[in-house]
Amino acid sequence: ALGTFSGMLGYAVKLPSNTLELDLSRAVRTNDDGEDVVQTRVSGALSHELNEISALNFGLMASVTEQASYDTTRVNASVAYSHDLGADADISAGVRMALSHRSGREDADSQTFFVTLSRRFETLR
Repeated sequence: ALGTFSGMLGYAVKLPSNTLELDLSRAVRTNDDGEDVVQTRVSGALSHELNEISALNFGLMASVTEQASYDTTRVNASVAYSHDLGADADISAGVRMALSHRSGREDADSQTFFVTLSRRFETLR
């Protein structure tokens, strides 16, 4: 493999009660079979603050991977509610949907419900 060449363009804006992020990336590499693999990805996220301690979060990602033997297209979407628990902890719950199409194969899809409990730590250096 010769390595990977990649580029990314990103945009983020913080509004009074919303945060919007948009990203576009493209990577080109050579796989183990010597085929060129080109992956293009576009994603977006919107976070809407409901109040000081809770928010609704929306995400969408689409990617296309192209190579000589097959192409793969993926789309992921998510919706989540997050709530600050105080003391550097929060909880979020939501649903994630995924679709995948690979040439020569049946399409795949999944729906996932998730609950996440997280805690932030700071370490001294």
